[in-house]
Amino acid sequence: MVDVQHYQNSADQETSSTLLERCISARRNGATFPTIWSLILKGHPLVAGLPINIVREGRIVLEIPLICGRRLVCDYSGKFTLD
Repeated sequence: MVDVQHYQNSADQETSSTLLERCISARRNGATFPTIWSLILKGHPLVAGLPINIVREGRIVLEIPLICGRRLVCDYSGKFTLD
């Protein structure tokens, strides 16, 4: 079961790397992308827009743009990375 309170608390000084770690941790604890989007990413000050479907290496991934110019990427298996 996902601990909602844990994922709703975000630090004001959170970096893209710590945001990535929060997403990875949530995924490891069984959260789906829609849950991670709702509890961690949607409305987060680093997130610059909605997830976008992109094809990479023949597979669809979700890219979430960040204000720093980087992108948080979630692949078909639920693995999160930074670009």
